[in-house]
Amino acid sequence: MPPKPPRPKPVRRAVQKEILTKGRPASIAWLLIVACLTLGMHNATLIATGQVTKPGPSVTWLAWLVIVAFVVLVGGLIWLLPRLMTVWLWQWGVIIAQLALTVGVGTWLHGGQELLYMGMLPLMLIEGLNLVSDRWWVIVLIWLTYGAVWVSYGLNTNWTRMAVMIQASLFTAVVVIYYWRFYSHQVDERLKSVGGVTIGVQAIRSLNCS
Repeated sequence: MPPKPPRPKPVRRAVQKEILTKGRPASIAWLLIVACLTLGMHNATLIATGQVTKPGPSVTWLAWLVIVAFVVLVGGLIWLLPRLMTVWLWQWGVIIAQLALTVGVGTWLHGGQELLYMGMLPLMLIEGLNLVSDRWWVIVLIWLTYGAVWVSYGLNTNWTRMAVMIQASLFTAVVVIYYWRFYSHQVDERLKSVGGVTIGVQAIRSLNCS
C-alpha cells in the first residue's frame, strides 16, 4: 500500500464528496441491474450445461442468497461513501472490500461472472477516482486485480474470450475516466465560482462595517 498522501485541497475534496453523494442512487440502481443480469446469466448457464432441466426461475437458493448478500454489502458501502471518505484507511478499506467481494463472488459463480466483473468495474473506477486522495494508486490496484482475474479467466476458458474482456475493460475505463474528468471539472468550476461570490460578499460586508 502506498504511503499516506498529502491532504487534498478543500475545493477538490468538496467536488469529490458531491460526486459521491449525488451519485449514490444511480450507483445502487446500476448495482441492482448488474445483480439481476448476473443471476439471469447464471441461470442460463445452468440450463445450457444441463445442470437444470426446466427453464424458468431455476437459480439455486444459494446463488440468490450470495447475490443478495453481495448487493446489500456493496450497496451499504456505496451509501456510506461520503462519510467513509474522511479517513484514509477507510478509503482504501472500501475499495479493497469491494474488490474482494467482486472477485470472491465472481470466482464462486459458474456463469454470469463476466457480467459481474464488467458491471462492477465502472462503479469501482468512479469510487476510486473520487474516494481516495491519491486516486491513481487505486486505479493501478483495480487494474492489477482485473488483470489477474482475466488471465485466470483465459486459462479456464480460452484466450480469445480473455482478449475480448480485456478490450471491453479498457474501453470502459477510458470512457469512465474521460467523463469523470469532464464532470468533475464542471463541479470544480461551479464550487470555485460560489466560493468567489462568498468571498466577495464577505469583503463588501467588512467594508460596510468599517
